[in-house]
Amino acid sequence: MEKKIMKNKFYHILSIIMAFSLSLSAQQDEYKPDPQSVLQLIRNEKIKHVLPLAMRNNNVDMWIHVTRAGDPDPLEYEFGSTSGYLIFTDLGDRIEKAVFAGYFGGEGGIENIDITASVELRRAITGYDYGKQNISVYNEITEYVSSRDPKTIAVNYSDWIAVSDGISHTQFEKLEKILGPKYSNRIVSAENVITEFRTRRVLREIVV
Repeated sequence: MEKKIMKNKFYHILSIIMAFSLSLSAQQDEYKPDPQSVLQLIRNEKIKHVLPLAMRNNNVDMWIHVTRAGDPDPLEYEFGSTSGYLIFTDLGDRIEKAVFAGYFGGEGGIENIDITASVELRRAITGYDYGKQNISVYNEITEYVSSRDPKTIAVNYSDWIAVSDGISHTQFEKLEKILGPKYSNRIVSAENVITEFRTRRVLREIVV
């Protein structure tokens, strides 16, 4: 009798274990992480953990990344769909994120932006008379850069790395006008920052 009871208990426990295993397996099969959510996590983790190193290792105080609608950005994977000026500033304890853009991010975009453009500037960037505007419409950017007073400003141009050369000639000329002579003279290529930022991996990228 005792052996029969023990045998019944054994089969009962075994059936529970099998049922739990099947349930867990089914849950794992059903779990499919949203690609955009994963990409958003990767983007935010890279900006938080990798970007400070990339900027400091290359003695860059500010990185201005310029994009334009209709012109594919080589760093769209890293930042999302953008039209305007992304500015990253090293404040010492963190990287400040300012976005002066007509549109930015979209699904899976970067979170926790510190400073954004006014409605007027967003309209100016997305307007059809983009090339005819008075440069004073960009004073928000001029004043922002001046208030941070960076000693080195990296910009996305390069004569040998295509992915670091996203800015057009006309965009570069406009940026120089926005910054003025003082800060235009502090511009350097962002090629080293971009290379380090893209090649360094966060754990989530490796796992995914």
